[in-house]
Amino acid sequence: MRNDVNIYVITAHKGGVTKTTSSFFMSHLFATKNHEKVRRYAYQREGQNTLVIDLDFQADLSKAILKKQYKDIKGGVLEAIGSQDALPYIVQSQEHENLYVLPATTSLAQFDDIFAKNLAHLENPFSFLESALEEAIDTLDIKNIVIDTSPSLNKLMLMGLSVSFGRSTNVLIPFQLDQFGMYSIEDMTNTLKSVKEKTNPNTKLIGLVPVLLEGTSKRDKEILVQVKNAYENLVIDTKIMRKTDIKTIVEQGFSEQYASERKALNMYYELFNNVKERV
Repeated sequence: MRNDVNIYVITAHKGGVTKTTSSFFMSHLFATKNHEKVRRYAYQREGQNTLVIDLDFQADLSKAILKKQYKDIKGGVLEAIGSQDALPYIVQSQEHENLYVLPATTSLAQFDDIFAKNLAHLENPFSFLESALEEAIDTLDIKNIVIDTSPSLNKLMLMGLSVSFGRSTNVLIPFQLDQFGMYSIEDMTNTLKSVKEKTNPNTKLIGLVPVLLEGTSKRDKEILVQVKNAYENLVIDTKIMRKTDIKTIVEQGFSEQYASERKALNMYYELFNNVKERV
């Protein structure tokens, strides 16, 4: 088993914080070569084989990447774990050849019950997602894994946070600049501490990302100062603003060909580079 795979988990204990949107853009930036019109050096990159793992039963990320392909899937995460072989359930994107998806299905909503009945008594059950991925990672020559979790603390989230292959499991937490956003950071960092102690010593929080800003209000600035005082260098400088163009790209498909799209993408270019520097 190769141990040169970079693993990124984008997670939060709060819904509606661009977790899935950030997973969408990060995975596409890993998987695609920069468009010829993107001349800025910082945005240039070579596409690498990238696997997206969708651990949210709503399957929004799977549908956003696969689009019409999604209706033809024959299974996903649940079946991969059950058979201990993810390869038959991984789908290659028709739009981006280096992008692969292990999709979510609505059956994941029952995962905790299935876990309790079939896995909880086994040795190291939280490693079962990782072991199911081993052959696929080698066969598809995957260089990056991007994992999108559900916002709820469940067994599947913990299983995603335990994917390591002997390397750092790099965790990114998006948060909103309000009191609930601060609470969600505390809750999530406590979860990561528990995972590090019990199931995956390679868990590494690489950054907190402020998201869904609509401007530079005084209250936003005050909360951001509080978060920086508490978490210091873990707060990433990139701020994800609330932009309509971002939703359009997610709905229509990733592209950086046109100037208007590149303008909306600037935030994610910066986040992409910040994340790479921290790994």
